[in-house]
Amino acid sequence: MNREDEVLAVAAVLIIKKLREPKKRRPNKSWIEKKATYSHINLIRELVNQPDDFRSYLRMDETTYRNLLHLVTPIIQKTDTVMKSSITPHERLTATLRFLATGRTYEDLKFSTCISKSALSKIIPETCDAIYTVLKQEYLKFPKTTAEWKNIALDFQEKWNFPHCLGAVDGKHVQIRTPPGKVVVPGQPHLNYVFVGDEAFAMRPDFLKPYNQRELNNEKRIFNYRLSRARRIIENTFGILANRFRIFHTSINLKLDNIDKVVLACCALHNFLRRNSANSYTPNDVFDFEDISTGTTTPGLWTQPENLLNPASSHSRHHSAEAKDVRTSFKNYFNSS
Repeated sequence: MNREDEVLAVAAVLIIKKLREPKKRRPNKSWIEKKATYSHINLIRELVNQPDDFRSYLRMDETTYRNLLHLVTPIIQKTDTVMKSSITPHERLTATLRFLATGRTYEDLKFSTCISKSALSKIIPETCDAIYTVLKQEYLKFPKTTAEWKNIALDFQEKWNFPHCLGAVDGKHVQIRTPPGKVVVPGQPHLNYVFVGDEAFAMRPDFLKPYNQRELNNEKRIFNYRLSRARRIIENTFGILANRFRIFHTSINLKLDNIDKVVLACCALHNFLRRNSANSYTPNDVFDFEDISTGTTTPGLWTQPENLLNPASSHSRHHSAEAKDVRTSFKNYFNSS
């Protein structure tokens, strides 16, 4: 046998040996397959007997959770296949609520849910979208008529003593359309309808902000106080939202369209829980309290920990003459009453 034949014979032996060796199987994550043992669904089942812990875990009581599950199930329920049972709506919703409540990553959340990271990356945005879809009509209804806008303005006047205010803005300035011009209502001041915000926003004829601290006199200080009272409600709201849903205390590492779904779902859930679980979701001490007799304000629990949503300062300090005139008209009104 020559040299070449010897090499071929050795190669043939090695190939035959390799073919006879049993193939190494990729180790599967057997713990993920054992949901019945390791999933947090077992914990949730036990928490039903501990109402306070149940609320802390899912940010709502069991009755409210069951109501929400009933609403989203038709959208998030999947069909079982011959090869595999689908992930149930209960598992999908609880995983999503834990993601919103804690801000944990998919990689971290997979251990408590026994759902793979890749599956969570699809389930959570889908469920957030479903939450927003089923709640938006009732809990995120945007005013559409002049009468609805006027009702909001009336609420601001009755609760915060700020007339013709259509809303308070913080965090993100959204382009919105206000009722046109001045609307004269019998017994009401001849003032523009406006939104109010803080120093971060540019002033416009339909958007008021405080006077700069360096230029305050007594009249401007009164205006700032009245505007602050009207604006405080949105600061409270954002503070509560961020502290109940800790996802806002993290850098949300998702695709941009999925971030929209997360934010909208949290906003819808906030209003849903305010109406259905107000005593536990937002007890009275969570809001700022103002003592009218002394003029002092006690910060609510929403301030602990720090309020995350502090918008960057606006670089524009040049306001239109019309915007200044509108603010002056409100200042004069507050100092005449």
